Amino acid sequence: ERFGKVDILVNNAGVAIHNPIPKICEKDWNLTIDVNLKGVFLCTQAVFSHMCDQGYGHIVNVSSGAGKHGGPNFGAYAASKFGVVGFTESTYSEGRPYGVKATVVCPGPVDTRLRQSNHEDDLTTLIHSEDIADVILFIVTQPSRAHIAEVVVSAPLFKGERRLILGEEKKTRPG
Repeated sequence: ERFGKVDILVNNAGVAIHNPIPKICEKDWNLTIDVNLKGVFLCTQAVFSHMCDQGYGHIVNVSSGAGKHGGPNFGAYAASKFGVVGFTESTYSEGRPYGVKATVVCPGPVDTRLRQSNHEDDLTTLIHSEDIADVILFIVTQPSRAHIAEVVVSAPLFKGERRLILGEEKKTRPG
């Protein structure tokens, strides 16, 4: 109410704690779910009725490639990001009759402080944050009759990248 109408919401907060399933402590599990999934829910809930009442709006939730494919030491993180994908689908199903869109963006490895703090990647192979911002801008500027439900943004030079191709998971090799 303080800011007037809300046309676009981008949920893009996240934490990543990587441990094998037997070593995930409940505190780390709860933190991961609270930030990555519950935060999306609470922010969406705060604007959803307003968007429905005004007859339009767009909610963009940033998930992760881990929201499409789990992997070793990604139990809590993947669970939270898969949850974001499912929640986005439900949000769109509920909002669509009122003109409210919801899109999930699943980026591959992005050069962020979070990634730098828990991975030893060759940073030249990572997606830049600006690239994801450009994707989101493209999504929210589409005509009202068009809806982009999901975007997977890959880093094609990333070593060990996994892609789902025609229902088969294939490990790609660097070019």
